[in-house]
Amino acid sequence: MNALDRGSCIFLLGLSVLVGLMSLRLGIGGLELMGAGFMPFLASILLFVLTFIVLVKGLRTKQGNEEKTHLTWKELEKPLKLVAGLIGYAFLLMPLGYLIVTFLFVFFMFTMMQPQKWRMDLVFAALVAAASFVLFDTLLSVRLPPGILTMLR
Repeated sequence: MNALDRGSCIFLLGLSVLVGLMSLRLGIGGLELMGAGFMPFLASILLFVLTFIVLVKGLRTKQGNEEKTHLTWKELEKPLKLVAGLIGYAFLLMPLGYLIVTFLFVFFMFTMMQPQKWRMDLVFAALVAAASFVLFDTLLSVRLPPGILTMLR
């Protein structure tokens, strides 16, 4: 495990501890009545455990077995596009609404990750957006931003 990987693991361990402490301040409640900090607390425990496993496995490997890997801009292209898409999703969610932005984001992810025929990507993006809307809005009664489709409310 090289120094960059160790540093990443230590950062993630520290982040998980910080999120865990902050979620305790929010109050985690109990199993019957969960507090606002319950899910972040569970996520911080999961992050801590998984990062600790990666760190221990990495420290157990011999230094001679490591391959030298260098990231190129071509390898970083998809993750950077995904981050840009998530930022765009966050900014466009309120003005355009859940259905439109979710459809556009899922279509963007499908075309970027595994390009198929664009018509199939459109169909699958529409199905994912509609199914998630029905799940959250109708079944779970979560108020989603209607945006320009205010007629759905």
